[in-house]
Amino acid sequence: MMGFDKDRAAEYRNAHILMFVRIYNEYYLFKDSWDSGKGEAGVKPVLHINMADEGGKVYCCLRNRVVLLNEAQKSQYCGGCGMFAGYVGDTGVKCQWADVRLVSDPHVVADPAAEFASNQIKPVPADYLSTYSALEP
Repeated sequence: MMGFDKDRAAEYRNAHILMFVRIYNEYYLFKDSWDSGKGEAGVKPVLHINMADEGGKVYCCLRNRVVLLNEAQKSQYCGGCGMFAGYVGDTGVKCQWADVRLVSDPHVVADPAAEFASNQIKPVPADYLSTYSALEP
């Protein structure tokens, strides 16, 4: 049976503390900047006009996936979403959210798969690195 490894335990503890600090900072940074009307990390909310593709699918930021824009999607997700900004007839949906990417306002989305892929790339703020170094022994 293996004995207690204090170094591994400290590593594990520090990793979890770092994760907590990141989540805490990200939440309050987002909350404070959103409450001030600037959106995420000081970025103003952008109106996204998500047009359905030929299969009737759109990118959904709430679910972070490409979804079929049918009545179930509209009632179960769009109807209660804080980013929802209206429909574009039967061909799309408008959503307003802080987008850290450099996109136009309004941002018209014609390819939901490309929009999904583009939204998977997020910048890492420099203060994360300084937070990590503060936790190192």
